[in-house]
Amino acid sequence: MDLRIVFLTFLFSFVLLIVVFQTNEVAGIQINIGKNCTTAWYIDNDCDGYGVGKQQGDLYGRFDVDIYGNMPDANDNDNSVNTAASVINLYGDPAQNIANLESFIVARGYNNPADIYFISLTGSDSTGQANNINLPYRTFDAVRGFLGANDFVIYRSGVYSSNFSILSLSFSPSNAPHGEEGNPLVIMSYPGENVVFDAYYSIGGIDGTHHTIFDGFILTCEPGTCHSSGFGHVGFDLTGSATDITIRNIESLRHKWGIWGGLHKERIVIEKSLFHDNTPEHGIYIPNSEENNFTDFIIQDNILYRNRRHGIQFNGKMEGFIVERNIIHSNALGGITLTNGVQNSLFKNNLIFNNNKQGIISFSYCDDAYFNCTSTDPRGCLVDIVPECPSSTTSCSLATYPQCYGDGANYRQSNDNNQFINNLVWVGINHNGVCEDQWNALPCTRFSVPFDFPAVEFTDQTPRSVYTFTNNLFRNNIFQTYSAPVFKTDKLDHINSNNLIENNLFFRLSGEPAGLASATTDNSHSSSYLLGSTVFYTWTFNEFTNHWIGFVRNNILGNPQFTDAQTSYALTPGVYNFDPQSSSPSINLGIITNAPLTDLRGNSRFGSVDSGVYEIGSGTGGGSNGGGSSGGSSGSGGSSGGSSNGLGGNNIIIYECSDNFDNDGDNLIDYPADMGCTDINDISELNIGSIGSEEIFDEEPINLGDNQRPIQIRLVLWLLFAILTTLIIIISVLIIRNLRFNSRHKKGSYY
Repeated sequence: MDLRIVFLTFLFSFVLLIVVFQTNEVAGIQINIGKNCTTAWYIDNDCDGYGVGKQQGDLYGRFDVDIYGNMPDANDNDNSVNTAASVINLYGDPAQNIANLESFIVARGYNNPADIYFISLTGSDSTGQANNINLPYRTFDAVRGFLGANDFVIYRSGVYSSNFSILSLSFSPSNAPHGEEGNPLVIMSYPGENVVFDAYYSIGGIDGTHHTIFDGFILTCEPGTCHSSGFGHVGFDLTGSATDITIRNIESLRHKWGIWGGLHKERIVIEKSLFHDNTPEHGIYIPNSEENNFTDFIIQDNILYRNRRHGIQFNGKMEGFIVERNIIHSNALGGITLTNGVQNSLFKNNLIFNNNKQGIISFSYCDDAYFNCTSTDPRGCLVDIVPECPSSTTSCSLATYPQCYGDGANYRQSNDNNQFINNLVWVGINHNGVCEDQWNALPCTRFSVPFDFPAVEFTDQTPRSVYTFTNNLFRNNIFQTYSAPVFKTDKLDHINSNNLIENNLFFRLSGEPAGLASATTDNSHSSSYLLGSTVFYTWTFNEFTNHWIGFVRNNILGNPQFTDAQTSYALTPGVYNFDPQSSSPSINLGIITNAPLTDLRGNSRFGSVDSGVYEIGSGTGGGSNGGGSSGGSSGSGGSSGGSSNGLGGNNIIIYECSDNFDNDGDNLIDYPADMGCTDINDISELNIGSIGSEEIFDEEPINLGDNQRPIQIRLVLWLLFAILTTLIIIISVLIIRNLRFNSRHKKGSYY
């Protein structure tokens, strides 16, 4: 065979392999699931390649690749301003005139500074001067006493290391620096520079602080500098009484908690930040050990991933919280947990996916630090470690003694009157690779896989079960699970307590029962299963909606038809694409009543609202009062006739085996072509028999098994790349030698 033909064949294969390889690479890191160019890994609002987090991402999302960003954005609302040099180009050099930097600060949306204090690793506390970038201070302690309203503290680039704390605002509430209403104190990193606080408590000591903004720091704890374990205690320590605090553009990792804080707080904003690879606890943990409620927290536009417990957990008495537009994925346990007393709060436009357990959990428990949680005394009171009831109490009747009934009721309450609107909760089958055995490194034992967890769970573990989780609203959401029904509870009371579930899209990938699982029953269930030692009774979608008429209404059971959300992506969460396709039943399914004005990406919601976090919208009309759009499988907005919420009061089932759509991605459509279909009324195309039980229930240490096929694919691609490169080099050498031989032979023929 002519070597040139062989060469061209291999060259073509080589080019094709590069195309496949690059497509795989780009798909792994460039799926924009948030606003503009925000991905699962970093925040980039203006699409200039700069922002909070590692811009090239951690493609495989493994816990042991915990890296922080190195390309901060000076202004994420202006793609022409990102580096420190670009700030100077547009606004002028602050070394020549401090007013140049002040102009930039005003353009960022802040007030014109009263004074600016620079802190640098090369600065000096003895020679530092206010408003002089050429004479920075070395420590915050040197400027603390000067600070007040409209002052700015700006840290220059570098890694600030300590085995305790880098930035502590106060040693007591009486000396805490602070701003005033409308004129905050601002502590920030220099625009476009990486400022890293490598410390056991990176930022803390805010007791007594108010009207203060923190902007643009990386909070980490690196091995050998911060702590021998390589993990710190708290990235941002909110311990202490504080009000009117804003935390933005922060990246917090390698601590026990990304943010933690007890004691009374009001009006706290946490936004546009990343909390990842924190161990052994949560990305954001807000506990309240007081009798009075925490109030008015806003947690918005953040990304939380690979934390060793939940993405966000609230614990204690709280109200008036807004949790919106957050991306919460790949955590060791669940997405958002409400524990022991979150009330009158709003959760909207949150994308919750690829966690190892539930998406949303409403939970209560007895704290054995205070009580013996397993027994009561003759009065019916818990056996005291800390007295629950005074000795004069003769009975722990809730009506007579509400202050001492209910497992420490002074410090906890039921999770009531909360609204969950336009969220997307996706629960898969495969473990995401994040250890649940907390402090231990990989490989770790899997305590659970998401296979049998619901999208939403209610659980009251207090001995006397006094909490009912009443008057919660679930509207316009998309809920997808693999094996468990969408809702799960330990007691039917949690469903019977006037909770309203409407205009949601339900989908259980393995088919019915898709509605509800409960550890108690009123005998209206149709089946049951054993989970551990507990029997759970189940209701199909129709049984769930028909039995709780008026409380469960206008929902649809059907495939959301996401663009690309395979269960095999558990270890590559950057490739999930939850955009609904044009025929998704989520389109126009929602109602506008109390719906957020925009979706996760900032697109406007109006008219016929879609369910879930993305507003695709192909229909018109509908709304919250009368008539309206039914959504339907085509999303075209068909009429359903005049209920008060726009869907005619009907719950709808979409039968996958007769919907003209490839729901399980096997290139086979509907009955009889798809082997997963038993007839045209089968709600799932999935062929359950084709899934091995070892993939579902594997409890072995994590290794490069089925759950890491994407990594294996890339290893194969690299191997083929190397083989083809070697063959091309060999063939090239042979061709060159052949050409030289022919050349010499031709020259010899002339003599």
